[in-house]
Amino acid sequence: MATLRGEIRSLFDRLPEGEFSHHNDVLNPLCLIVAKFIDDTEQAVQVVERILQHTSHRSHQANEIRNSITGAHNRLADPNRITVKRVRTEVDQSLQKSSIGYAGLFDEYSLRSDAIPKNAADALGGLFDPEDVIFVQPELFNKPLEYCNRVDTWTKHDLSQYQYTTYNPSVDQPTGRNEQNLKCRKYLLHEIDDKGISFEQQLGFIQQLENIAPLKMIVNSGGKSLHAWFHWIAGKRDEFLTLSQKLGGDSRFANSSQLCRLPWGTRRKESEKYSAQQPILFWREWSIPYLKPKSFGVLLN
Repeated sequence: MATLRGEIRSLFDRLPEGEFSHHNDVLNPLCLIVAKFIDDTEQAVQVVERILQHTSHRSHQANEIRNSITGAHNRLADPNRITVKRVRTEVDQSLQKSSIGYAGLFDEYSLRSDAIPKNAADALGGLFDPEDVIFVQPELFNKPLEYCNRVDTWTKHDLSQYQYTTYNPSVDQPTGRNEQNLKCRKYLLHEIDDKGISFEQQLGFIQQLENIAPLKMIVNSGGKSLHAWFHWIAGKRDEFLTLSQKLGGDSRFANSSQLCRLPWGTRRKESEKYSAQQPILFWREWSIPYLKPKSFGVLLN
């Protein structure tokens, strides 16, 4: 008979050697195991916190663990619940090396860019339809439903101190920020989080992905990476995600409800007293001629 201790030990024994995703390979599976044995959310959170204190070098916020426990309980309560099949592909070092951006590519993208929106509200107004519902959060682990509104509501506010947004719209009254609550998919997103690769070099990878989907926007994350938004093209998701990850892209963006950096928001790290703007570096008013904005979305029905 399975025991909590035995399943946890098995989880850590199965961890891959070398680099792995702490959130996807440790936190979420651990929370799912604990949720199977403990129904009370707060008690389960406390158990996970104690385990991670002894097994992880990374600090965790209680909300991060609580969100994962809640998701695990929901998944266990509904075995037929739809889950996202994550495309996970190893980095192709040879392809990455041959695709890396060259000196002067940054200037080329600047010349290609249309007029860039001047603030976050204008950017969201250009990315979505007024009635679209999106999440815009000041912090990563805010309670999502407290930061969920129609775009035409968000655009009335100063969003310069917010950090994150979703890049696909949700249904009108979502029960959570997840794939099950998406109304449609309008965008694919690529980001590579590697200090050793400059912005200009990252642009080479973005250029490769333009062979699959039209580029809409590039945002400076306020850190070491670029967030590139591409128009969703039906039937191209797996091809796009596979190439993105071969080039070093973050596999979390296989989840179309994932948070990304808000254009013209502000990146903050309170522990380091650090802040930086998240400017738009490239903007394409229309990536596919003669189509209206709603044509880009793929309805989920």
